[in-house]
Amino acid sequence: MSKLRWRLLASGGVLFCGTAVAEPLRVCTVVWPPHTVVAADGRTVQGAHTETVSRAMQVAGYEMSIDAVSWERCMRDIAEGYYAAAYAASYRDDRAAYAVYPREPIDSVRYVAVVRKGEGKGWNSQRSYGALPQPISAPRAWAVTDDLRRYPSVRIEDSSTHNEQDIRKLLAGRVGSAILEARTARKLLAELDLAGRLEILDEPIQSDRKYYMIFSRKALGDEGARLMAERFSSAISKRERR
Repeated sequence: MSKLRWRLLASGGVLFCGTAVAEPLRVCTVVWPPHTVVAADGRTVQGAHTETVSRAMQVAGYEMSIDAVSWERCMRDIAEGYYAAAYAASYRDDRAAYAVYPREPIDSVRYVAVVRKGEGKGWNSQRSYGALPQPISAPRAWAVTDDLRRYPSVRIEDSSTHNEQDIRKLLAGRVGSAILEARTARKLLAELDLAGRLEILDEPIQSDRKYYMIFSRKALGDEGARLMAERFSSAISKRERR
């Protein structure tokens, strides 16, 4: 889709291709259960975050076509304008250079460490992330992964693109810890750790981290992205007031 057509959609304009049919916005996300999951058909994206953004975008007057890809690819394609929007993205200055953030987040999350039972006793966030069993596994290009990389005592293993891979590496003894969002950790351990070999450490890695749907400046233009973000925020606010 051309940048002009993206901008028409962002401003609420109607596209004419023989009949008056608006093309859906192309949106990317990443597999992140239970927030985003791919249905049994291998194509349809579902999950709590998908429901939230779909309802808000419907209220705002937009249709979407959603692809689940690696987060690295999603952010690259948002920057280059292939996708018009993405979810769920935490705030980073480098992302704000190529995408507009709405006022309202779609969720606030807590990250935890998952270890093999009995191996995480030295962990205390007030001391050092280096107290976690090393290396630490987390998906490539995720903000939490890059945050941990700043600590010199931490060794990061980021060959994965989603959290299920991290849990499988931990079960196989290839890494010492895995960093996951708390709801994701509970869901994946219930599905993958049937023998109960892993545990979630009580003290979180990060708390109250906000996640947003973001809108591409390249695809929509600065004004179009800003307008769409405002409409999305208004729709989220209406949903929360109900």
